[in-house]
Amino acid sequence: MRIRSLTVLALSLSLVACQPDDVDDTNTTDDTADTADTGDTADTGEEAPTIEGDWLSEGDDVSVLLGYFSVVKVEASFNEDGSYTVISTDNEGAPTTYSGTYAVDESTEPHGIVVTQTQPAEGVSRGIFAIEDGTMQYEVVQDGLGYTAPTPESGFGSTAGTGLSAGDNIQVFQVQ
Repeated sequence: MRIRSLTVLALSLSLVACQPDDVDDTNTTDDTADTADTGDTADTGEEAPTIEGDWLSEGDDVSVLLGYFSVVKVEASFNEDGSYTVISTDNEGAPTTYSGTYAVDESTEPHGIVVTQTQPAEGVSRGIFAIEDGTMQYEVVQDGLGYTAPTPESGFGSTAGTGLSAGDNIQVFQVQ
């Protein structure tokens, strides 16, 4: 059951580092900007929303896929240095901590993300995310499991593979 749980969590949570040519690693955001400001900035001239910061998913925001494994809460912290920590809590209150590195491709909409998980097991995941008004949609899939990861072109809900319905792998987070 532990391996199956790790696989499912990898589908929904894994954040993976990438090879140098996987994503554009140039940081186009102002590092001095308040990362909690995740509102629409199209007309204001403010910095675009960023994944950097602390995010919470609980209740109806937890993906259908994670719900199958009794996950009731996910806390994610994406750091400026490209590292991340995710704490997943099940319905009995037991936490599991995941960590690693991530890289984003801000040239696409939604943005691409590649996550390299180093703890508690190694894996690389790819997918997409979008942030609007303090809410992030996030959908990634671990490489090598036989599932098709979402892309900016295919959009949210496009994770494909055995046993998945459209949208089952979309995680919703609120900025903290």
